[in-house]
Amino acid sequence: MNAFDIALLVAAGLLGGAGNALAGGGTFFTFPAMLEVGLPPVTANASSAVALYPGRFPSVWAGRRELAQLRPRLLRACLVAALGSLAGAWLLLVTKERVFTGLIPWLMLFATLLFAFGGRLVAATQRLAPGRGARGTGLALALALALETAIAIYGGYFGAGAAFMIMAGHAITGIADVRKSVALKNLVVTVMTTVSVAVFVAAGAIAWRETVAMMAGALPGGYWGARLAQRIDPAKLRLAILAIAVALTAYYFWKVYA
Repeated sequence: MNAFDIALLVAAGLLGGAGNALAGGGTFFTFPAMLEVGLPPVTANASSAVALYPGRFPSVWAGRRELAQLRPRLLRACLVAALGSLAGAWLLLVTKERVFTGLIPWLMLFATLLFAFGGRLVAATQRLAPGRGARGTGLALALALALETAIAIYGGYFGAGAAFMIMAGHAITGIADVRKSVALKNLVVTVMTTVSVAVFVAAGAIAWRETVAMMAGALPGGYWGARLAQRIDPAKLRLAILAIAVALTAYYFWKVYA
């Protein structure tokens, strides 16, 4: 790993940490950077998740009051998130590098679409299921569990854009309060990431030199992003991140299929 690689990883960590704190989409910076320094795709994905992991906890702490009001459903949400992400992380580890390389453009496209239209997806689900509670019929509970499990598996496998899917699921199952939904989303994402990171570390799938270099940027990036959150127009920032995501998606389609 040369000086350019280190600089690239630190810069990607800074942007990824700040992006997550401000508008989401940190993976659009960190995952491609891991690939560009020469890591295999599966290792790059796992290492990117570990590098951004410490920044998850402050967001959970910030929403502790809202979480206390959702106590009846916390155990189910955390259990489903843990088991689903465990399955997703395992699927990633058993996916052959050649297969995952072919999936990269499609995963990036899916994540980009979620990033672009996730807000509309959440709003649409809130309109379709106003006031619907998680204590509905057995069928409603089964559908909610199936949706939450599918999201958790995706979160453990790749994860980019999963936050929007989680919040849409909350709207369907009756959480209309945005602050409560965001707090529960942060908790669920943290649980998913904790489990997947533990699996990746136990499996020896982490490139530690690259991960530590990126983490050195991600930690201050998350802090500065939180400080800047009140000063920067989030809509403009999201557009900038979306433009980068679109460009990277097009690049990986060209790289894989050209």
